[in-house]
Amino acid sequence: MIFAESLAKGTRAQYGSAFNLFQVYCNGRGVDAFNIPVALGVEYLTTLYKGGKSYSNINTARSAISQYANITDGDGVKDFGKHPLVTGFMKGVFKLRPALPRYQSTWDVGAVLDNLGKIDNDTATFKQLSSKCATLLALTSGQRVQTLAALSVDKIHHKTDGIVLTVDTLLKTSRPGFHSSVELCRFVENDSICPVKCIMTYTERTSAIRECNQLFISVQKPHGPVSSQTISRWICSVLHEAGVPNCFKAHSVRSAATSKAVARTDINIILRAAGWSSRRTFDKFYNKPLHSAEAFSTAVLS
Repeated sequence: MIFAESLAKGTRAQYGSAFNLFQVYCNGRGVDAFNIPVALGVEYLTTLYKGGKSYSNINTARSAISQYANITDGDGVKDFGKHPLVTGFMKGVFKLRPALPRYQSTWDVGAVLDNLGKIDNDTATFKQLSSKCATLLALTSGQRVQTLAALSVDKIHHKTDGIVLTVDTLLKTSRPGFHSSVELCRFVENDSICPVKCIMTYTERTSAIRECNQLFISVQKPHGPVSSQTISRWICSVLHEAGVPNCFKAHSVRSAATSKAVARTDINIILRAAGWSSRRTFDKFYNKPLHSAEAFSTAVLS
C-alpha cells in the first residue's frame, strides 16, 4: 500500500489500466503477468505497435510492465524497461512513429494581457472576474491549473510588495524538501493587469457568498469549490477571446508565460516559480519560440 502511494493518483490509474490489458494478454498464454520472460513483454509491445498505437501508448505499457512485473531471464537486469531488448525496441518505435510535442510554438502573451486589461475589476461580471483572475494567476505564477484549484483564501499572506499563496496539499510537482507556494508582486505599471489587485478584488467580492475556503468558487449558486477542469475552461475562454487558436489549451499558459519570462529574468527564478528542479524540464517541454525583473510575475507582465 505504501509503495503504491509513491505514484501519483493519475499515474496509478494510467498504469493500472495498461497493466490490466497486459494481464489479459498473459492469461491467454498461460503466463503469470507478474513474472515474465523479456521476450514476452517485447512481443506484447509489438502487438500494440502493429495495432497502430502511438509511441506514448506503447511507452505507458512499457512503464506499467516495469512497475509491476519481474523479468525471469534478464541476465542481471531486473527492470524490464531497462533491458537492452526493450530500450532498443522503444528507440525503434520512436524513429518509426515519433512522439511529437502538442505545440511546436506558443502564443503571444501580450495579446491576452491586452484583452484582460480591458476588463475592469470593479464592473466586470462575476464570471468575467473569475476568468480574468484565474488567467492572470496562471500567467504570473507559471503553475499548473491543479495548483490554482488547490489555493485557499485563508492561505494568502500579504507582503509590502505583493502576496504569497501557500499550498498545503500534494501536487504533481511536490517532492521532499520542496514546499509549493505562489508568490506575486504588485504590478504598479498597470493596475488593470496587476494579479495582486485582481485577486484582492475577487476575494472581496466573493467573501459574502463563498461557502468554502478554496480560492476559486463556482459562479453559480451555491458557489462551492470548482474543479481544475472548470478553471481550465475559464482560461480557455479568455485565450480564445484574445484570438489564441483553439488548439491551445489551458496548460499552454505555462509554456507561453515561462517562454516570455526567460528573456527578461534569471532562469533560476523561473524554475523556482514553476516548481521545476532543473532547467532540462523547461528546455525540453516548455521553452517554445515566440512570434531584468526581480520577480517572475513582473517578468511576464512587463
